[in-house]
Amino acid sequence: MKYVAEKNRKFTDMGGVKTYHSLYPVVYPPANTGWGQVIRFDNKMMSPGGQEVENYVGAPMQIIRMMLNGSADYFDSSGYRTVLNGHDTLLVNPGTELLQSVIHSSGENDEAEFLEIWLSSAVNDKMYEFHSAPSQPENGRFYTLMAPETDSVGNRKSWLRIGTFEARTTFEIEATTPAKNIILFVLNGGLTANGQYLSYRDTAIFSTDNAIKMKFEKPTTLCMLETGNNAFSAIYN
Repeated sequence: MKYVAEKNRKFTDMGGVKTYHSLYPVVYPPANTGWGQVIRFDNKMMSPGGQEVENYVGAPMQIIRMMLNGSADYFDSSGYRTVLNGHDTLLVNPGTELLQSVIHSSGENDEAEFLEIWLSSAVNDKMYEFHSAPSQPENGRFYTLMAPETDSVGNRKSWLRIGTFEARTTFEIEATTPAKNIILFVLNGGLTANGQYLSYRDTAIFSTDNAIKMKFEKPTTLCMLETGNNAFSAIYN
């Protein structure tokens, strides 16, 4: 198990964009950090009217942005554009081409906050996917927001999910063979997972060599990312 406390994240301030890095430094291809396919795992805060420009230089990656608060406009050099609100989630794979993307906070008074996750990818083709979270999610379960990676026959290799749980409830993820990584990121609330207490914006990585047992101490909303435990290893569908 790897644990990154909210207060121990690396912080960078670029003026209009403030970033909290759970994984730092960024290394491509992924180093042996215990994060598996994950290249970066950032929690970003964008000031009203602020924007961020990123350039991708032809290395195939799955780039996921999930809005946590506020709203933002996304557009890029291929002509693709969309608007992100609530828990909207956008996946972009630049493929082997050059791509410049811009994300712009569209709120007049409120910051835009989002998760940005980069995954190493064996998929070279450019692709886009857009998903919205359930507007009234049922407590006590995880909902799939996105399954960004597939193998050569179309089986999903990674999953991004969100779940809401009441206090004094439990949830268990069974052990699997082969093992995969489970990354938990707490949006609010608090829980104990295999003996480790997690609260606001804490991150923890578990291997499913063993079951992951969660006990929720408070009403809690959290994200769960399932990936292979090395750069391109498949997980069950």
